[in-house]
Amino acid sequence: MRRWTLARRVTALLGLGAVGAMAAIVVLVVVTDRNQAAVDSLVNRIIPTRRGFAELLITLVEEQNAVRGYALSGDPARRVAYQSAVSHQHDDVVILRALLTTGDVDISERLDRVVAETEVWRVRGAEPLLAAVAREGPRPAADAGYRAEEQLFEPVLTSARGLVDELDARRTAATAGLEAYRRTELIALFGAAALAAAAGTATLLLLRRWVTRPIERLAEDARKVAGGEHAHRVGVPAGPPELTAVAADVERMRSRIAGELAELEASQRELRDTRDRLQSQAVDLMRSNRDLEQFAYVASHDLQEPLRKVAGFCQLLQRRYAGELDERAQQYIEFAVDGARRMQLLISELLAFSRVGRADRPLADVSLAEVTADALRELASVDDVAATTGLAEARIAVGELPRVRGDAVLLRQLMANLIGNAVKFRRPDTPAEVHVDATRDQLGWWISVADNGIGIDPEFADKIFVIFQRLHGQGSYPGTGIGLALAKRIVEYHGGRIWLDTERRDGATIRFSLPLPPPVASQEPTDD
Repeated sequence: MRRWTLARRVTALLGLGAVGAMAAIVVLVVVTDRNQAAVDSLVNRIIPTRRGFAELLITLVEEQNAVRGYALSGDPARRVAYQSAVSHQHDDVVILRALLTTGDVDISERLDRVVAETEVWRVRGAEPLLAAVAREGPRPAADAGYRAEEQLFEPVLTSARGLVDELDARRTAATAGLEAYRRTELIALFGAAALAAAAGTATLLLLRRWVTRPIERLAEDARKVAGGEHAHRVGVPAGPPELTAVAADVERMRSRIAGELAELEASQRELRDTRDRLQSQAVDLMRSNRDLEQFAYVASHDLQEPLRKVAGFCQLLQRRYAGELDERAQQYIEFAVDGARRMQLLISELLAFSRVGRADRPLADVSLAEVTADALRELASVDDVAATTGLAEARIAVGELPRVRGDAVLLRQLMANLIGNAVKFRRPDTPAEVHVDATRDQLGWWISVADNGIGIDPEFADKIFVIFQRLHGQGSYPGTGIGLALAKRIVEYHGGRIWLDTERRDGATIRFSLPLPPPVASQEPTDD
């Protein structure tokens, strides 16, 4: 029984209930059928037959009374009454024969005997008396004809009364049988109700034992686990295999979750330890950055001062002893001055690189077109830069540029570096052509700076944005190797990214993205 599934147990229980219900229904059907047969027999046969025999007895008595009355009085009306009673008697016999069935052989034979005895009475007693009265007139009460008629009628009356009594007995027996059937029907009904109540009670008790109690115990264990008692074991209750399998699955799930929670707690402890270490390292890093910034600022000023002196005294030496020094000495002096200037430029650009994102200026709505125009004017205002890069001969086309949210100073420096590089790395004897454009999609603005210069090999697409990484010697193209690294830092500070378009072969195209400015909340006009 323990291995029976819940479906099998419920099926067996329902089968037993169905068998009991069918038995009760069969009993009720049989009892009801017999009760109906008894009612039909009583109502449609016994009672009408008994009534017919009673009417026949009355008709026979009326027939004898009419003969007696006519014999005593000679009244013709009494003779007519006799004839009418005879006619009624024949009708009653016809009706009784119609009511009797093949099973009523005894009653039919007794009816035939009553009819025969009546006919004997009528032929031998009644008709002779009536004829004598018709010839001779009324007869006295002591006449011998009355006694002969009375003796002949007595068997008729006895037989008719015996039939009525027999049918009374049958009616009483049928009524008693009907009452018995009704009692049996009531007992069957009460038995069916008791059986249904017992089956329902047994079903509830068994379902509580098989389903409710195991589920309650399983739910109690599950609530404890859900409440945080992950070590609480989910017991496997006694019950159908389905519930024990569910309990076993829940226990396996609890065990797995408990294991995962233990691993998660261990991971969280590790993360907390790692976070604490990172916070400590971040504090140390911030302190180190402040120290480095202060050191870089001080070092740049301390380095630039002697560099300016070196460059200045070399230039004084060059002017004062002009014509006295040979060509090699002049060249050495120029090398010293150029080295000092390049060192000053390198220090300045290093300072600019380290200060990106360190300024206290808040981001604002900036016109990239105006920033680009300022960058071009800044490049053109520096004579040696313009002459070196060939900016004067360059053709620079600036498309429609958007308004973005950013730092105007840094964006101007970004555009100046990109356009300056595009012009500087031109093809020999070919004027530089630079195109600055912008497109937009759902992610933001995409700005490109394209040129017709010497181009960049795709294998150096990432190297060019690393600080101090140069693809050409100082003699071929001047520079410090910081420009594109500075551009990358400025773009990333504004939340974008910068890259080389590697599909371009006839020149170089630098692209960078800038996010869309946040939407400005519209203000509805108010009524004053």
